[in-house]
Amino acid sequence: MKRLQPTVRNYVENRPKYAGYPFEKLFPDVLFPPDSTEHSGLKATMARDLLQKMLVVDPERRISVDEALMHPYINVWYDESEVNGVSVSLSLSVFYFDPSLMLKVHKYVAWWHNRS
Repeated sequence: MKRLQPTVRNYVENRPKYAGYPFEKLFPDVLFPPDSTEHSGLKATMARDLLQKMLVVDPERRISVDEALMHPYINVWYDESEVNGVSVSLSLSVFYFDPSLMLKVHKYVAWWHNRS
């Protein structure tokens, strides 16, 4: 909370306190895929645990990206080579927009609307 701006922190700290709802009620099992027989970490309880850790308001107490990657619900798909692989720089030419393409699309849309 100390990282929040003083006005924001003051607002949050002075809000009325309410008893929270259990995550089992907010996120029932039916919202998640059936428990996996292949991977023990792919269960609704593990998904709820991860959600609960990710939805912490205080960034100091919230789960980090590295911790989330190691969480049993995510770790099933974790591949070290994807996380710490070689970085790829993209050329700006990949994002080059051809204005003539927009003209062709505009002409096609006009033809479509006027075809009858």
